[in-house]
Amino acid sequence: MGEYSEYVNININDDQMSADIFLVKPPSDDFYNMQDLLEFIEDEGVVFGVNKNILKEVVRLKRYGEYIKFAEGIMPGEAKNGYFDFKFNTNPSKKPKLKPDGSVDYYNLSLIEITEKDELIAEYIPKIDGTEGKTVKGTIVPGKKALDMPPLRGKGFYVSEDKNKYYAEYAGKIELSMGRLNVSNTHTIEGDVDLSTGNLDLRGDLYIKGNVKSNMVVKASGNITIDGLVEDANIEAGKGILIKGGILGGDKAVIKAIDNVFASFIENAYVESNACIQADSIINSTIVAYNDINVFGKTARIIGGRIKANRYVKTKVIGSRKGVTTVIEVGVPNDCHVEKMKYADQLEDLQTEQSKVEKLLGKLAKTGEEMTEMFISTTRRKIELSAEIYRLKALIGELERRITIGKDAQIIAEKKIFPGAEIFIDGIKYIVSDEFDRIIFFRKVDKIVSKRYDLEEDESAKNSLSL
Repeated sequence: MGEYSEYVNININDDQMSADIFLVKPPSDDFYNMQDLLEFIEDEGVVFGVNKNILKEVVRLKRYGEYIKFAEGIMPGEAKNGYFDFKFNTNPSKKPKLKPDGSVDYYNLSLIEITEKDELIAEYIPKIDGTEGKTVKGTIVPGKKALDMPPLRGKGFYVSEDKNKYYAEYAGKIELSMGRLNVSNTHTIEGDVDLSTGNLDLRGDLYIKGNVKSNMVVKASGNITIDGLVEDANIEAGKGILIKGGILGGDKAVIKAIDNVFASFIENAYVESNACIQADSIINSTIVAYNDINVFGKTARIIGGRIKANRYVKTKVIGSRKGVTTVIEVGVPNDCHVEKMKYADQLEDLQTEQSKVEKLLGKLAKTGEEMTEMFISTTRRKIELSAEIYRLKALIGELERRITIGKDAQIIAEKKIFPGAEIFIDGIKYIVSDEFDRIIFFRKVDKIVSKRYDLEEDESAKNSLSL
């Protein structure tokens, strides 16, 4: 087979996972035979993954003068790390969907995920180590080692004997937060909140399957979900509020939430949120949102009342043909900037005084006068200054957040705004005296200007269903 070295070239690729053969035209047709060729290939170091059928075809078809792959190794199998298969939505989306008729489907929106007792809530899928591979030279390539995850930590669940399945210990709210799985009791009222239930003041989340009747007070430290209507009642949540049936406030209802407020409609009520407020329609109500107020859907309109947000107010129709006074406020008045400067000046003075007080305390300590009346009174003043400085920094921080949020404040009427509407942007007033179609109001220097509303250019439209 020594003569084969002049006519056959074996090329093993760098990763040794494949090999190519190159045949030179031989001196006679019977020069190449399979047995000798296989022995030559083995002598060249290719001992695994040889495809004899390819070699036979190369010889039979006289494929001379080209490199042809004839051997392949086995790549190591892919390693799969262990993971948890959660049986609930770990990241519930606050995106109510539009129905075919254009109305908003609040009934399929949920602020919380609910589980039943003994329900499978998570399953651990163990790791799979990668299988070993082999090169054409016969070298074993170890498979990669996969990683297992530690067991879930949290409360309100129990684990199967094999430690892979997690079940709810009781019915309630389920959530995955900061890597912890928690099931907690959710307070549920099967019917209405009325005189038979009394007022409610609860810790955690609250789910009311009926209505909240007149003059009732409902408070919860978590989310409040109400399937029915809210009449002239008082509702207060430490997180968000969802009112699927809407609000008929009778000019007495007060609704307050730290997080978002969702309601199918709001009439004759006061609603306040430290985040955003979203509804199908708002009629004769006072609405205050730290971020945005978004009224959309088939009947999206704001008629009457006073609407206030830092960033934007958006709906299809503002006001009515009857000229009902409708006040819309966005942005941050100049008073906020003035107030921020005033607090900043006060803070600077206090910090200067604080520095002097600390120097005096240092001198008194060096002279051994720690227990004198002067030392005690100076220490007391240092504590007072620290508290006041902390308070002023918090006030300045809050004003800075408001100013940042309200920087590009807008009022958007996707379809129409009627005369009778009063607009305030950063404290600048504009009374609408004409009927406008598809319009956006915003501030430019020291006056309110407008431009035509274009859905394709509207950045706020991207957030219409995701407050």
